Amino acid sequence: MKKILQILIFILVTAGVAQNNNISKWNDLASEDPSLQPEYGNIKKTKEQKESDKEFVNKLLEEYNGDRKKASAKMIELGFQYLYQKRDLITAMRRFNQAFLINPKNPNLYYGFGTVYFNLGAMEEARNQYDKGLQIEPNHFEILTDYGTTYLGEYYDEVNSDPSLASKKLDLALKKLNKSYSVNPDYSSTTYKLSILYLLKNDCENSRKFLDTTKKIDSNVITQDYLNEFNLKCRTDKIDCSTIKTGKFKIEDEDIGITIITRTNDFQIEENEGLNYKLKLSITWLDECTYELKPIEDLINPNAELPTMVVTCQVTEITENSYQQVSSSNESSIKMSKEVEILN
Repeated sequence: MKKILQILIFILVTAGVAQNNNISKWNDLASEDPSLQPEYGNIKKTKEQKESDKEFVNKLLEEYNGDRKKASAKMIELGFQYLYQKRDLITAMRRFNQAFLINPKNPNLYYGFGTVYFNLGAMEEARNQYDKGLQIEPNHFEILTDYGTTYLGEYYDEVNSDPSLASKKLDLALKKLNKSYSVNPDYSSTTYKLSILYLLKNDCENSRKFLDTTKKIDSNVITQDYLNEFNLKCRTDKIDCSTIKTGKFKIEDEDIGITIITRTNDFQIEENEGLNYKLKLSITWLDECTYELKPIEDLINPNAELPTMVVTCQVTEITENSYQQVSSSNESSIKMSKEVEILN
């Protein structure tokens, strides 16, 4: 069980470090390769480079009967395919730059440039590119939404170290998202992020409003993790958890495999053959749907040192065959959302 927590902490703590390393490595590559810089870094090209660009542009325009808008749109489409489907940021940036050669007035190429930086965790650089796109098309709702999302990303970076700055980031995000919503109220990415933002502001009324709107537009964008968080803060109806206070349950996880849980009124036993652990924990119900777990015995290695953490689990939803819960511990601020299958 302690190993599970360590894995989760490692994943979340290293995420920000990985992003910083990514942009640093990218900048190193881009310093040697102008095709990895937006607009080729506006370098002064050699005669050979200019001739190569001209040959490429003429060949593509011939394919699209001289229509620069269509040719540019095709390169941008390819760029986003490499970005989202293949996670190939290098080829994506090169396709966006090729679109720039054909039609530098296409706002979507700056949307592409910005999205590459967004995926590298470089929010300021992303906003610089989004600004260029908005200069061409001020009501580009997709750019506006992703612009606001950069501030949401920075909110999570700052919320623990500088709550005041984090709050300002939320306000900046809200301004962009509201502008996007005013342009296109049917864009699910905008309404979903507005729901998230208002939940972070503890405004359940507006969070619920935009969550309901998102469900009507495209419920597939809503994650179960978010629904769990929403239910924890804003659910008004009560859940009957009496049916899961005892029984046998199963949790499946990509990282740690299958954990079988046997729960009685006083304790539960968790067994994971893949990690070779079988742990007995005391269980205390703090309220109708919140319980606390404390390790009391290692059933495989009785002399082993037990984890000192206390895990608190809050049940957010129950269906016929499973329930959703959010778990936290006294050793970390990390929260985990999990579906727990009801076996009997």
